[in-house]
Amino acid sequence: MIRRSARRGVAGFTLLEMTLVTSLMVAVFTALALGVRSGHTANAEIERRTALTIVADDIMDRLFRIDYGQDTDGAASAAELSELFDDTEPFGTATLQALHAFAGSAGYQFELANFPWPGQFSVTVTSDLNGDGDELDANEGGTDIFRMNIDFLRADGRTERILECMRARPIG
Repeated sequence: MIRRSARRGVAGFTLLEMTLVTSLMVAVFTALALGVRSGHTANAEIERRTALTIVADDIMDRLFRIDYGQDTDGAASAAELSELFDDTEPFGTATLQALHAFAGSAGYQFELANFPWPGQFSVTVTSDLNGDGDELDANEGGTDIFRMNIDFLRADGRTERILECMRARPIG
C-alpha cells in the first residue's frame, strides 16, 4: 500500500494541464485542417479558371482569324456557327459581321462535350464598346469596331466574364 505522502512525489499532469494541452492541440489541428481545405479549394478554382481561359482563348483566336465581313452579311447559320465553334472543324464561312448581335442580347451559347464544369459558354459580338448595355454612346452603334465578350454561364445561374476584346475593321 502506497502512503499518501509517497503519492505526492509521483510526477504527472493535473487535470487542468491536460485540458489546456488538449484544447491547444484541437485549435492547432483545426487551423491546420482549415488551411489545407482552403488551399484545396483555391487550387480547384485555379484549375477551373485556367481551363475556362484556355477554351476562351481558343474561341477568341478564332474570332480574330475569321474574315471581318461586310455590312450586308446576314446572320450566321447554325451550320456556320457549328463549324466556327467546333475546334475539330475548319473555321467555315462565318464572318465577324455575321456574328454581330445587338447590345443586351444573349449572344451565341453552347456547351462543350466532356467539359468538367457544368455550364455554357456565351460569345457576344456587339457595337456596345463600353459595355454599358446600349449602343447609343459616341462612337458606338457602327460596324467598324466590335466588342467581343466570352462569358461562362454557370449551372448555378451566375455569369463570369472570361475574356473581352475589341476588333476593328481592317483598313483598305
